[in-house]
Amino acid sequence: MNYGPPMKRTIATLALASVAAIGIPTLTLASGDPEAAPSTTLPVAPLGEPITSGSMTVTLVDRYYSTAASQLVVVLEVTATETVDTGGYSSVYVGPDGQQVEAVDAVEPGELFPGATAVVVMVFPAATSGGNVMFSAYTSADYNDLGVTIPVPA
Repeated sequence: MNYGPPMKRTIATLALASVAAIGIPTLTLASGDPEAAPSTTLPVAPLGEPITSGSMTVTLVDRYYSTAASQLVVVLEVTATETVDTGGYSSVYVGPDGQQVEAVDAVEPGELFPGATAVVVMVFPAATSGGNVMFSAYTSADYNDLGVTIPVPA
């Protein structure tokens, strides 16, 4: 499957729209490219330090607790140096009290190509910040597990 610029732009727009919909602060940049979208919206500076596992680097961009829905939303930036299958739906959040909660929703690309960066948004019900996200991905070539544990500050 060929993910050319229009498809990549659509995937990025969907992910960023999800980030904006949950109220995470964003920065909008104007584009000088006449073929590009008129502006690009990016999440603000990451909260966490980059964590690398094999060919994947993951950075916590932000987290948001919805009191109305009693859900913790975690936003990650994932970069790959080889083709990686992402696993946001299989992610687990371990709260400060040790309670484990599986992600009930995720916005992510199914596959990340070499040199690509994507935003992954995951939703954990009845979870509060101050714990860790256990995020997994696999190399497409040999299914090598690239799991990382990302601290989520309170």
